[in-house]
Amino acid sequence: MIRRGPAKSSSAPGVASGGDYNYDYEAPGSNPYQGHWAPKSMSLDDKYNKRRPARLSSPIMLLSIGTVLFFCTTFYYRSNANYHSEQTKVLERKLHKVEGHSRKLQNHVEHHENYSQNLVEEHTAQKDLMWHDHEVDEHVDEKLTVLWDRVDDLREHVQSFSRRSVLDRFGPGPHQVTMDIEMEAGDVHTAGGGQETHYYTKTVTFELAPLDLMPHTIHMFLEQVVRGLWDGTSFVINGPHVAQVSPFTESDESVRHRFKDVNLHGLSFQEYSAEYPHVQYTLGITGRPGGPDFYINKKDNTELHGPYGQEGDMEEEADPCFGRVVSGFETLDHVFEQPASDKESGHYLDNYIEVVRMRIIGQQPPAPGLTQPTHWKPNVPRDHNIHVHNEEHEATHKAEETHHQNTHGGHVHGGHVHGGHVHGGHVHG
Repeated sequence: MIRRGPAKSSSAPGVASGGDYNYDYEAPGSNPYQGHWAPKSMSLDDKYNKRRPARLSSPIMLLSIGTVLFFCTTFYYRSNANYHSEQTKVLERKLHKVEGHSRKLQNHVEHHENYSQNLVEEHTAQKDLMWHDHEVDEHVDEKLTVLWDRVDDLREHVQSFSRRSVLDRFGPGPHQVTMDIEMEAGDVHTAGGGQETHYYTKTVTFELAPLDLMPHTIHMFLEQVVRGLWDGTSFVINGPHVAQVSPFTESDESVRHRFKDVNLHGLSFQEYSAEYPHVQYTLGITGRPGGPDFYINKKDNTELHGPYGQEGDMEEEADPCFGRVVSGFETLDHVFEQPASDKESGHYLDNYIEVVRMRIIGQQPPAPGLTQPTHWKPNVPRDHNIHVHNEEHEATHKAEETHHQNTHGGHVHGGHVHGGHVHGGHVHG
């Protein structure tokens, strides 16, 4: 076989070049290697001459390699630059987001710092205000203490003045007052065939509380009585627990102006003594402040009319209790039985019961100035001739009172009622 080497170009026809060997082509039939390339002997000159083209290709190859390297390097750097550019853009976007988030956080921090500062300032202001309020409260408490002390002084002054006035005008007491009540005796036939309603007068007697306990209330009530202010007034309310006398005539005409004209229409303060409570058949002043209306307790109203018994701005106050019934119980029980409206309507009597007159038992002191206003006249009984008020009825009346005293708390001894009621002017039990 013929060894083949790498083919090399040759200018001579029929000659093939292969590295260090030259091959001559022989036609078939003249050589065993016919139809093949056969090696040819090569001289040294031929050898060196054949190497020169390879030297010439080295710059081209270097240039090609350099070009490739240049393009590769350029591509690398461009790719790297593009990558870094993209990374830079990504980082810039992230940085922008981070900066935006940071600004938001900074704004939140500033907001919370401002809010905290405002809270601190408000807290400081509140502390100052609380301290100021504390000072104001202390100042108000001091003022209230001084005012209440002055009110107490005024009360004591009013009570002292009232006590002296009662002693000078009405004596030391016990003071008793009578109240004449006009009651219906029934209808009688007249000579002409008609009918007339006859009336009779019944008397109820009150004994007022000891002067040292209720001087202001007793003074006002005695001045009202001695001036005749209660003459011609009426029982107007008959409630479940009281029967009330008010400045209204039997025909429902108000005469309250009588009391206002002489400044006897109410108390200066709610005078009350726990030693004289609102037991049954005692007298109380209605209203806050009280007056001039007064009532008779139909039952024990100690809790209802005593301190904290009723709602109001001054619930610790109580209705003044200033007297008690000592005679005329049957008459009052008859008054208590009279029909009245329901609670929603105020328990007003269907027919007012007239108080004809009220008088102080004993010597009547003269009222200061006019004994009574000139613009009014006290009512008088409708028919003195037919009033059932003779000796026979007086005897019956006294018997009824004696019976009622025996059945309502004992007997009378020396002007004092025993058996759970009054001893020496004080109410017990």
